[in-house]
Amino acid sequence: MSTPLELHEDRLFPAEPGIRALARELYANVADLPIISPHGHTDPAWFAHDEPFGNATELLLHPDHYVFRMLYSQGIALEDLGIGGGEADPRAAWRIFADNYHLFRATPSRMWLDWVFAKAFGIEVRLDAGTADHYFDTITEKLQQDDFRPRALFDRYGIEVLATTESPLDPLDHHRAIRGSGWGGRVITAYRPDPVVDPEFEGFADNLRAFGDLTGEDTLSWPGYLAAHRQRREYFAAMGATSTDHGHPTAATANLSDADAAALFERVKHGGASAADAELFRAQMLTEMAAMSVDDGLVMQIHPGSFRNHNHQLFAGFGRDMGADIPTRTDYVQALKPLLDRFGNEAELSIILFTLDEFIECGCPSAQQNGPHQGVKKQNKVDQPYRRAQIKTCRRGEHHQQGHPGFGQLIKGAELPIKSRSCRCGFHRHGVFPARATSIGSSSSCSTTPCVILSPAIRLAARRRAPTARWEVAINTRSGVGCT
Repeated sequence: MSTPLELHEDRLFPAEPGIRALARELYANVADLPIISPHGHTDPAWFAHDEPFGNATELLLHPDHYVFRMLYSQGIALEDLGIGGGEADPRAAWRIFADNYHLFRATPSRMWLDWVFAKAFGIEVRLDAGTADHYFDTITEKLQQDDFRPRALFDRYGIEVLATTESPLDPLDHHRAIRGSGWGGRVITAYRPDPVVDPEFEGFADNLRAFGDLTGEDTLSWPGYLAAHRQRREYFAAMGATSTDHGHPTAATANLSDADAAALFERVKHGGASAADAELFRAQMLTEMAAMSVDDGLVMQIHPGSFRNHNHQLFAGFGRDMGADIPTRTDYVQALKPLLDRFGNEAELSIILFTLDEFIECGCPSAQQNGPHQGVKKQNKVDQPYRRAQIKTCRRGEHHQQGHPGFGQLIKGAELPIKSRSCRCGFHRHGVFPARATSIGSSSSCSTTPCVILSPAIRLAARRRAPTARWEVAINTRSGVGCT
């Protein structure tokens, strides 16, 4: 017998009644606002051609590596799902997905997909092996209707603007077609130069030559290479781009002299660069991109901290971006300093930082003595120095401690936003920690690593996932400090 698919209206809100009421009130204020998506993982061809999506598998399984990597982790071959050009029957692939849908319990993917199934397609029973065909037929049939075409869905869900990301080598034909179609939806591009700024990107040397062919610049010389970037950025801006996007392994930046930068370019341009030179070149190019953003106004988005294509066998057999990316520890304070030393006080520069790091590091004296991550473990175990901080009383917005050891204290099981009178970083005073989040409060002596001292240029977009908490916060400030 099928199980009803029910979405509780408070499913994403905290359990504590008082905080849940506040969450409802806050959500009600924004629920009907238009969607602005600055980093949408969508194909602009959808909106350029506005053709019907093929079937449930082609829309909801094949493009989503967050979904099929879960199935792969449980021993299911990607070929059996039709990934990578396989000949698997779409219905058979969907049945495999449905039979293993229990694997997605308590994941963001499950929360999202259940909403799509219930709200977009009107399905009233849960997905499992017994309902697989019902799902496949219902979704596939509706996808052939005009009101499920890409542009109709864009309009239905109140999307004001959607930004995709394209390489400098992309001619942007799809974006040109959208702009010339007469459709009122705003789909814009973003400049993602990784293929021509990362010496470890596959085909880097060939990409540089193609970059030169496209721009007419001498991209094997340092001045010509930079000129090619300026030219393509100008073209992207003319096609609607308002930002750049940089998916580097780390947040490292550098501020080399022109001579040293040119010499470094000579060492990397033909491929086969050493790991040290590749990292230094990526670091220098973030600073060069900042220089160009000061001139052309494009906002920089930096996405560091992902070891991409970690599974060599998957990468060799299926290519990049197939779900084998793993978050790594990421430093921002020292890494960004060369860039900020040069441009951090430029009012014309805006930078958005994203963090994937699943740990919270503290640069307080204790953590510096004991090494990184000694204060917080992934399983929320607490190092001995922090155990002396115990909650005595709790009032709204403020915690009082006994036995505070004089440096950053760990507060576990917090049920209210934390507001530390002694914390100088400003982050806790924003009250962003949710119910029962494991969180770090900082004393006045805290050196706030990896708290990022926010220059006029920096806006911070941080995402934290842990067994006890999920939170997301954006800080836009002209002074002060924000913690990741």
